[in-house]
Amino acid sequence: MYKLYNKAFNVGVLFNILLFIVFNLLSYIAAYKRYLEYRNVETKIAPVRRFPSWGFPFSWEGGHFHTIWFADEVLNFLIIAFCGFAFGFLFRFIWSKISSHRVELK
Repeated sequence: MYKLYNKAFNVGVLFNILLFIVFNLLSYIAAYKRYLEYRNVETKIAPVRRFPSWGFPFSWEGGHFHTIWFADEVLNFLIIAFCGFAFGFLFRFIWSKISSHRVELK
């Protein structure tokens, strides 16, 4: 019987985590550039005093749902966990197809 969480599955989960880190880092860098662009620009209608929201797939700052202050963070972690399993199973499936086509030399 094979293991559910084999090496290929773990590589898929690690790939997923690294992918989300890269996407969040790119989102943060874009928000920081927007902040630097507009931090000295103030209008009477909308002063720019706070850091722009950033995050993938949802903003990490929360507060969009005023009744649940941590809803965005929970949704981010749930999506990361779901995608981790999806990438893990995908990598395991691909690895099983690759390894089944190997020809052993005698």
